[in-house]
Amino acid sequence: MDFSGISYRSGQNGRQPFVFPNSVIQTTDANGNAVYTPNTSTYTLSGGYNFWSQSRNTSANSNYLCNGAFAKLRELSLTYTMPSSLFSNKGIKGMTFSISGRNLLTWLPKTNEWTDPEFSNTTGNAQGVNGLGNTPPTRIFGANITLQF
Repeated sequence: MDFSGISYRSGQNGRQPFVFPNSVIQTTDANGNAVYTPNTSTYTLSGGYNFWSQSRNTSANSNYLCNGAFAKLRELSLTYTMPSSLFSNKGIKGMTFSISGRNLLTWLPKTNEWTDPEFSNTTGNAQGVNGLGNTPPTRIFGANITLQF
């Protein structure tokens, strides 16, 4: 979502240059030693695509860590069988209706602005690292009618 510019983070500064939060500036003291001071005035070169899609942002996985807590209604299926007495004179012995759905609801903490914590932007056991190109899991609906003759 950062890469495409549709995340909250990439839009919060109007896609304009900004002072990167918690950043530091390296200078040298009189003895030539490196000194790091909090950055309060140096802006990013870009606040848009050239910042959010580049490695200075995307290679820092800590930018995409999120709370892994969630609750999910992963799958639901409801079936109703019509009483056979409704079909006694019509050549039909029975009828069943079913509806189903997958990935219907996911409850996330407000701190997770990305997507489902079960999905990851990398391979292996890296759940909870999100945001680079993940799309939410597909929500699927289905229905079924079964007739018995």
